[in-house]
Amino acid sequence: MEVVPQNPAVVVVSRRHVAGGSPQHAGVAVYDGGTQRSQTTSVPVYANVIAYSDSPTTLYAFGNESSDFLFHRLLVNSSGVSVQSSTAGLISGFGIDIKYAAGRVYATSGAVVDPAALSVVGTFTGAGLGTFNGSGYGPLVQPDPENGRVYFLLLDGPDWKLRAYDAATFGAVGSLTIPGVTGAPSSLIR
Repeated sequence: MEVVPQNPAVVVVSRRHVAGGSPQHAGVAVYDGGTQRSQTTSVPVYANVIAYSDSPTTLYAFGNESSDFLFHRLLVNSSGVSVQSSTAGLISGFGIDIKYAAGRVYATSGAVVDPAALSVVGTFTGAGLGTFNGSGYGPLVQPDPENGRVYFLLLDGPDWKLRAYDAATFGAVGSLTIPGVTGAPSSLIR
């Protein structure tokens, strides 16, 4: 779920089927104070994870449930949401999540995308990025452009590890082991 920039009464939701099964994705919809706008996306457009740009009309999405692994630019307007473009080869992997900051889309796989140019501008590397461990928990990502860092939280053996990377060079700059965590974190903020 994403809140529309400059309009907290409007949210965009990547919906999923409650009963499970395949596909789980049930399209993207815009809601005004709980009322759904008429235009929505639907399968075969997989937009399992979404991230807002700086504009209230541009939303980015990634299909992490289908092996086509498409990156989508979505248009949000008074009718709802529609697909502007779909591009393969930018991000890859099942279960991957995305975050937007300062003109770039950061994926939990380590890929960094310039969504305006539809190109990969770099990749963060390291054991565990983009993969789910045996327990099914994938990494989390949090860009911090004000400080020139990008953080990843991932399960490394029995412990969670916070890794810091330089946003310009994509090189690792530090890590911190966080022992004793029970359960699985679902979000990472700075």
